[in-house]
Amino acid sequence: MTFHPQTPFCSNHLHERLISFLAHLDLLPLSEQADAFVNEVIEAGAIWKAIETEPGDCALKIDLHDICVVGRSEAAAMILWKAKARGQLAERQASDDLTLTYSLCGSPRNTAEEILNAREAEERQRAQS
Repeated sequence: MTFHPQTPFCSNHLHERLISFLAHLDLLPLSEQADAFVNEVIEAGAIWKAIETEPGDCALKIDLHDICVVGRSEAAAMILWKAKARGQLAERQASDDLTLTYSLCGSPRNTAEEILNAREAEERQRAQS
């Protein structure tokens, strides 16, 4: 997990790049989004590849930020990827994957240490009982 003190809530770097990339795409017309996708694929070391689906029939595979789609055309693949990305982003935001990594004063939280401290406190309380 990547920690960023400037934001009270953060998740991993992949999540942040996904949010940023989707926001960037929203500012571009569909005709200009292919270049943005290709740049992001290059930066992320991802996949943007024509594949043969049937003999003589091709499709485009986009595998970027752990989101993989195959579309019958470049535009279809981009539209499918954005829809799937937004769906996964909504699921991530609703799940426990997004945790508070910094307290309000800006010092990093150590979840493992907090769990250990809570277990030790429970054991002390049991020992006193």
